[in-house]
Amino acid sequence: MREADVVEGARAIGVTLGIPSVGMLGVVDDILVDRAFIEERRSSAAELCALADLASQEPAFVTGALAAAALARAHGISRSAVRDGLRELRPAP
Repeated sequence: MREADVVEGARAIGVTLGIPSVGMLGVVDDILVDRAFIEERRSSAAELCALADLASQEPAFVTGALAAAALARAHGISRSAVRDGLRELRPAP
């Protein structure tokens, strides 16, 4: 991760196309998962959706989907609503 000026009380959230560390969203066994916005983030991950649910499995699209999911989760959107949104997400024309 890069160094950044962070406001006190803020949390850094990351995304990866691999297995996420605590505080990240990523991909495990073809499943997009959340290890940032769940209480059990130190010991587990919560499923958001399957890679097959996405309109594209291109790395840039998956990274964008994970970033969108992180923003939604940061605003308190439920995992099921994020899943539904990811399933509807389409690549830019």
